[in-house]
Amino acid sequence: MSQLIKLGKLARVHGLKGALVAVGDNLQDIEVKKTGFLFIEMNNVPTPFFITEVKYIGKNLVLGFDGIKTIEQAKPLIGKELWADEKNMSVKKSNTNNLQDYDLIDEIKGNVGKVNELITLPKQQFLSVQINEEEVLLPYTDAFVKKVDHKTKTVYYCAPEGLFDIN
Repeated sequence: MSQLIKLGKLARVHGLKGALVAVGDNLQDIEVKKTGFLFIEMNNVPTPFFITEVKYIGKNLVLGFDGIKTIEQAKPLIGKELWADEKNMSVKKSNTNNLQDYDLIDEIKGNVGKVNELITLPKQQFLSVQINEEEVLLPYTDAFVKKVDHKTKTVYYCAPEGLFDIN
């Protein structure tokens, strides 16, 4: 018999079609299969909901469920605990937390330097990068990080104009 694993809580509605944002520790490190279902605790009983959408936004999951198509249908689920069957999830193979010694390639400047580490703070992540014998902290966001290639150990970055000139 498989075991249920607590993922976190449903925190808020996302968009107009009833999707919900799940928050919890280490959600970015797991992969939820879109073809399965998750359990939402209803009246202290884990109740299965079939998944129609799985999307990662930062450290959170955006989930769509079968039968939940409007904001009004989704609102009663806010604050409910979210569980997964261990068979319906897996640990992501590529761990983005270890980017040490990856090359940082900017769209304009080319190879900028080597990544020292990925620093995770409560509200934001930074890349510590060695540029010209100096440590520089760069925002690690979906807006700037275009791709992380673990095979070639490369982070493809698109810095806004003037970011490298701040230091």
